[in-house]
Amino acid sequence: MAACVLALLIWLSREHNAANHMLAATLLIGAAWTSLSVVERLMPTAAQALVLDNIQFLTMDMVPVTVIVFSLAYAGRLPERRRGLLLLLLWPLLSQALVWTDPLHGLVRVEPVFLAGGGVSMLSYEFGIAALLIIMVDLVLLLAALSILGSHMVTINRRLRMRVLPLAIPILFLFIAAMLSMTGVFMPHQRDPSAYILLALAGGVALHLYTTQDTAIVPRSRALILDALTDGLIVVNRSGLILDINRSAVRTFGVDEKAVLGQPVTVLHPSLAGVLGGSRVSMLQMSDTAIFNVRTVPLPGTEGSAIHLHDVTLLEQAERALRESEERYRTLVEQAPTAIAIHDGERFIYANPAMARLLGSESPAALLGKPVRDLRAPGTDLSLLLQGAATPTEQQVSLRTLTGRTIRAEVTAVPLAYQGQPAVQIVAHDVTERVRAAEALRTSEKRQRRLLALISDHAYSVRLLPDGTHELDWQTAEPFKRLTGYDYSYLVDNPSVQWIHPDDHPRVTEDYERALRGEQTETEYRLVTRSGELRWVHVIRRPVWDEEEGRDVRLDGVLQDITERKRAEEDLRRSEERFRTVSDIMSEYAYSVIVKEDGSIELDWYTEESYKRLTGYDLRKVITGEMQPVHVGDRDRSHEDFRRALRGEPHEGEYRMFDREGTERWLLLKRQPIWDEQEGRVVRVNGVALDITERKRAEEQLQRLNEELEERVTKRTAELEAAYREMRRLSELKDEFVANVSHELRTPITNIKLYLHLLQANPDKAAQYLQVLERETHRLHTDVEDLLLITRIDQNRLLFQMQCFDLNRLVQDHITDRIALASQRKRHLSVGLGTTVGDVEADPALVEKVLSILLSNALDYTREGDRIIVQTFSAEGGVGLRVSDTGPGIPESDRERIFRRFVRGSLPQQQAISGTGIGLSIAKTIAEGHGGRITCSQTPGGGATFELWLPQSAGRDNPNA
Repeated sequence: MAACVLALLIWLSREHNAANHMLAATLLIGAAWTSLSVVERLMPTAAQALVLDNIQFLTMDMVPVTVIVFSLAYAGRLPERRRGLLLLLLWPLLSQALVWTDPLHGLVRVEPVFLAGGGVSMLSYEFGIAALLIIMVDLVLLLAALSILGSHMVTINRRLRMRVLPLAIPILFLFIAAMLSMTGVFMPHQRDPSAYILLALAGGVALHLYTTQDTAIVPRSRALILDALTDGLIVVNRSGLILDINRSAVRTFGVDEKAVLGQPVTVLHPSLAGVLGGSRVSMLQMSDTAIFNVRTVPLPGTEGSAIHLHDVTLLEQAERALRESEERYRTLVEQAPTAIAIHDGERFIYANPAMARLLGSESPAALLGKPVRDLRAPGTDLSLLLQGAATPTEQQVSLRTLTGRTIRAEVTAVPLAYQGQPAVQIVAHDVTERVRAAEALRTSEKRQRRLLALISDHAYSVRLLPDGTHELDWQTAEPFKRLTGYDYSYLVDNPSVQWIHPDDHPRVTEDYERALRGEQTETEYRLVTRSGELRWVHVIRRPVWDEEEGRDVRLDGVLQDITERKRAEEDLRRSEERFRTVSDIMSEYAYSVIVKEDGSIELDWYTEESYKRLTGYDLRKVITGEMQPVHVGDRDRSHEDFRRALRGEPHEGEYRMFDREGTERWLLLKRQPIWDEQEGRVVRVNGVALDITERKRAEEQLQRLNEELEERVTKRTAELEAAYREMRRLSELKDEFVANVSHELRTPITNIKLYLHLLQANPDKAAQYLQVLERETHRLHTDVEDLLLITRIDQNRLLFQMQCFDLNRLVQDHITDRIALASQRKRHLSVGLGTTVGDVEADPALVEKVLSILLSNALDYTREGDRIIVQTFSAEGGVGLRVSDTGPGIPESDRERIFRRFVRGSLPQQQAISGTGIGLSIAKTIAEGHGGRITCSQTPGGGATFELWLPQSAGRDNPNA
């Protein structure tokens, strides 16, 4: 039974190898042999004796041999992998050898007793020297077996957690040995002396087992500790071969522990080759997500090294998340409309683009290193900007930008630590436009209203998940609470709280969903604060695209409080109403023009009574271009000044204009653009006009007196010479003009007198003479009208009565009256009307005047049989008419000169064709006054071609404003 218990304990120790299995089998065989001996004593029949003798023969001789072989193998004298095979081969061979060849031949008497059936009885020994030797051999074998069992008892004791087990086993052996010795089981014919020796050795064996069990635990415990480490540990020799590896390293590299022992360390990872050279591998990237720090440590007293692997994956992920958070914050600051900068007490060390724009810098980088004191405007205290305040305090100061311009700004400065050094952060808002608008009113409202207040900015970021859902990543809690009075978490936990105005809620929800779909949105809506106050906010949402994931991964938003701006707009609207009321009783006028997104303008309001009293016109018609009372010489400048106002530049200019009576007046026109920060453009232009006619007259008179005095004192001689040359030129022009006019007027007058005389002498030819008289009278009337028109042009009193009319119809009506005249003068006159020519916005009387001049010249300068063609066309966004003839043409050198006043071409002078030389100059003035042009070219095949081009519409920018 004791042998069975020992075999069971060996298997419970879980040291499953060939040697342990053989030892357990030997113990079971010994137990069986002992049991059979007892049975033999109790039941001595012939048949049982035959079987038992054979079994005892085999077991008695096989047990000692098996124990010897097992002891050698377990002591490590044989390779572990060959122990089982060697035991299986040697066990039967050695057993048979001991039976058939007695190693103590001559000392031991062997009496084999052959029984029926070929069995052999057990051996009998005689006492003496041989018996003592056998007892000694038995003791050696027993001691070896007990030593082997002792090593197993340590493992069994540790698993069963029993420290008394090593003492119990020897005591059990001694008890069994004593009982067997007294009963003679070992020796059937005599007592076995070895039992007494076993009794003497039992105490020593028990003491040995008890004192050595803790020593055997140490190597095993060390291995368990290494396997329990979470960090990987690899032991290599100087050649880089793996001597040991713990379980954590096995899991890290995903290898088999037994397979890599004795292999080069590079089989685990190529980067570990650096260990062989004694270098240190600082970082090992196992995969996209697994990162290890690697450190090599030489082992004292050996030539090997220990490689330590520490998992830093979570640390790397945390650092990456921190970097992403910092990048999001920096991106938000860079995109914020609020100007933000940081300085070290003397110079700027950081600035966002908004601050660079505010201070007139080309870029944020150009602002770095600039002294903060350079921003000081006269009379400005910069102590808040330089030192900051622990409690954020807003202060309005005047700052001088880098371009030298002075602006007003509301600033908040707070001390902080920047890159480990003390610094001051500045947040600034440009309020220059608000201050200027308040000062321009020049009323008590300047002291009562503040158009700008602290802008409560709020920022947040929403993480967009791959499954289409989203969650809040972060948000600025304090500004949000300051703006709304709520904690954001409170609103999340209480979705029933109506903090967005009900009328704006659907629009806000729609814009937010659009932003989640990837659209950048801007929204203005009203918030209901915890105290019940309504506040306007402007929200910008921008999705962030991730190229690797191919989708929007984040939605960033910035919220800006625009309540004060909304209130200022409402106050401005009310002020404008009061301003219009006051302006109605002034002798000057005021107006306001709305500027649309496409750049077009629309009259909002104007002081109608004062404007009509001053000019006699309707400003609406002036805005639309129907009337142009501004002096021709001042129109281009007026246009440019108005465009400057549309670009956001306040401006004032002095212009001449004519009232409905034709009286020239001087006006001082001040234009003030209204800039909308949210839309980033001018949305309105306000204007005020002052009548400065008397002042200008006085200035002109004073200027003339000053100029005359200066000319007399400093440049008398030069001016006299210039005056002399000018007088000669004017005299020549005058003489030529007087001669031409005299001739042109004398000729029809002479003809009239002649035909009146003929009419009196020949009444029967009255019809013929009256026709001639009518023609000459018309010619005389035309010349006089041209002279009067030239006079109005010189006096800048030429007004354009703009209206829409059909150009084709005007040409057709005019040509109809001239066909008969052309036929009388034997010219072929034809007309070609363009089918795409529509209505034109112009002065029909002046356009017909140009046509009359061109057609009259064509009739005068062509020969009999020549053709004259009048055509209309559309081109370049406008319309025009073309008069071509097959006459002698105009030399190229004269094609520019003939449009000058009093200048005639060389050909008419050679052919002695009459004319004053003012027709084409009048035509050019009319064309340019409409914004068009008139040109002269050569007709293909010979002759001259004149083209008049006019814009289809008078345009949206009118200088008369």
